[in-house]
Amino acid sequence: MTRLSTVSRAGRALAVALVLGAGALGVAAPAQAQGFGVQVGPNGGGIYVNPGRGPGDRGPRCDIMSDREIERFFRSREYRDISVRGRGPVVTVMARQDGWYYRIEFDTCRGRIIDRERVRR
Repeated sequence: MTRLSTVSRAGRALAVALVLGAGALGVAAPAQAQGFGVQVGPNGGGIYVNPGRGPGDRGPRCDIMSDREIERFFRSREYRDISVRGRGPVVTVMARQDGWYYRIEFDTCRGRIIDRERVRR
């Protein structure tokens, strides 16, 4: 056995010990470190790191609701005279409910009302 293979085996053993020790302590890896792992097998193994996202990536994309889906969302909640203004992950919706008109900020990714302001009767 050469000195290099002994060092390589010691490095692998240390990596396995660190990973198993962190798991035993209940240490959670951050979301960006999901690509880290250790591979052990009869023919060797190794450590691999895949950080996932690159610089400038602003996170996962969302499925933006269409105007028709937004109108359906508000109709199901008893709104009428629905008007969608803008495009993108957050839009402004003008709609009437119970005789009052509202200006509503709406998250089209999650399908949630962010803010609702009564404007007139």
